Order: sequence, then C-alpha cells, then structure tokens
Amino acid sequence: MLYLLHPDLVVLCRTSRLFRNLATPLLYRSVSLSTDRQLHCFVRTMTKPSCAHLSNHVRRFSITDEEVELKLTPPIVNSITSIVSKFTRLEVLDLILAFPVEFTDLLRDASFPHLATFQYTLQQHTALLLPSFLNRHPTLFNLGLTRISVVDELPPDTISLPNLGIYNGPSAVACAFAPATGHITSACLLWYPDDLDVKRALLHLSRTCASLVALMPITTADDPARVVILQQLATHLPHLRILRFRRVRGENAPLSRDAAREIATCLKQFTSLFFLEFDNPENPVQHDRGNDNIVDDRETILSWSAACKSLAEIALHGRVWMQLRGHWRVILVV
Repeated sequence: MLYLLHPDLVVLCRTSRLFRNLATPLLYRSVSLSTDRQLHCFVRTMTKPSCAHLSNHVRRFSITDEEVELKLTPPIVNSITSIVSKFTRLEVLDLILAFPVEFTDLLRDASFPHLATFQYTLQQHTALLLPSFLNRHPTLFNLGLTRISVVDELPPDTISLPNLGIYNGPSAVACAFAPATGHITSACLLWYPDDLDVKRALLHLSRTCASLVALMPITTADDPARVVILQQLATHLPHLRILRFRRVRGENAPLSRDAAREIATCLKQFTSLFFLEFDNPENPVQHDRGNDNIVDDRETILSWSAACKSLAEIALHGRVWMQLRGHWRVILVV
C-alpha cells in the first residue's frame, strides 16, 4: 500500500471503512497543492470538525505555482496558516513560490517539533521574522531560501541551527548564521545583482562552518565573475572538495585563456579539491565545441590538474573529464 499512487489511495478510501482507515494516513502523509481548486478543496476539508484528526497524518506540505499563478488571497493564506500550524508531525514545509506571498503569522507564531526541511521565498516585510522562526526549529537539516526582490538584511549571528547540514539560498543570509550553525557540509549560495560582496559571505562561512566540503556558487548575472568568487574561495575555504559554478542569467561563454590561467593560479591554494565544474548543464554553451576545441580544453585541464594535485574530475564546456590511471579522458559529453 505504501507504493500506491494518490488516485489509488482515494479509491481505496471509498471502498470500505477498513481500507479507509488504512489508506487515509498514507493519503495525507504528503500534501502538494498546485491549483486553486486543490487549495480550496484542501481548506474546505481540513476545516471540517470531523476531519480535525487528519492533521496528525501530514508529514510533508508544499504549495507550488510553477504552472499557474495561484490566487492566494489573504483569507486563503490565513486559512492555510491556521491549518498548517496544526501539523504537529510536519517534517517538510515547502513554500517557494514564483509569485510569493507573505506568510506573516506562520513565521511569527508557528512551531513544528519535527521539522527537518524548510523552503521559502523571502519577502521584504517578513524577512526579519525568519531568524526567530528558524531558531524555533533546531531540528532543521535542510534549509532552502530564495527571493524575488530586495529584502531587508538580516542581523549577523542571529540564526542558530545546530543540526543544519544543507543550505541553499542567498549569500547574504549565510552571514546571519551564528557559530552554533557550524555543521553545514553542503551549500548553494546565490549572488544577486544588488549583492556583489563575495568576501563577506565566504569569510563568515570559513569562520562558522569548518565542516563545509561542497559548494555551488550561483550568480544571477555576469557579476560577480566566477574568477572573483574562486579567488575568495581559495583564500577562505581552501579545504573544499566539491565546487560547482552556475549562472542563472548572463553571458554563458567559454572561458578565455586569461581566465583559465587565473583559475589555475587560484587552484594552487586548494588542498583537497576533488571535483570542479565550470559548466551549466541546464543551459549549455551555445558554441561549436568540435574536436578542434578539445585540444584547448585538454591543455586547460592539464594546467588545472597540475596546479591542484587532488583534482580527479572536471566539467568544462559540455565535457566531463576524469583522471584515469594518470591520464585525463572525456567520460561524458553533455
């Protein structure tokens, strides 16, 4: 029964009381709402006195608007907040929306004793409520944040999450991590056009997160340049083992020879770097990368591996290179 699809569970609930009692906890274990109809049906069901017990079954709750803009009116938001606040066994809460709304009451008052994953779109007027909400949830292991517009800067050292292992979000928010948030092993940092201070976030992480081994810097424009980020990483986080660069927007052109040489200089400072990626698999370089270019890429790969002896795998210009028996070979073409 654990592997039945949602429609199958609904059918089971309608067959007999026995099957309904067995299927209902599974049916409500994971709730994902992506249409206005689903939102209204969910609110209508959960507000019935006879359905109050359903709150005990919910472990995962998400609202997504990837396909359609939801009509999240203030009454609906208030109802959702009231309902979700009763999910005492909630483990995953996903409220990352392309057309975000401010769940003010939820951030200010809600508490979930077992929350392990929280994903949210920050808003201008509620960003300052985030630290207190997060600090009420020391069980958090995975934190994902994004923003659509400029938000208020969070005070430094105000977020204490002793069990946080994964952080994906704005680089500026990372500066709010207190020393207690020192067990992050993997992070994805986003730099926005209004936030070009690379050193601040990386210096802060070097002081608070000695356990960090995997990092993905994401820029939403041409600046800050990847080489600039790499220079700061080499200075403040030379112990990284996995490093992937991504660019959401901006010119996605091949690395120049000068940039490749600058990168080689930076790589000399890394002590344990195992995997390096300067690619965008979701948005590959729109250039002819024929066999002529593989010679240039091989020279770059050899230069980088000579600068950083620990490197074993490199992704560059749509090709993944791996060192096999002392020789670098292409193992995958994107």
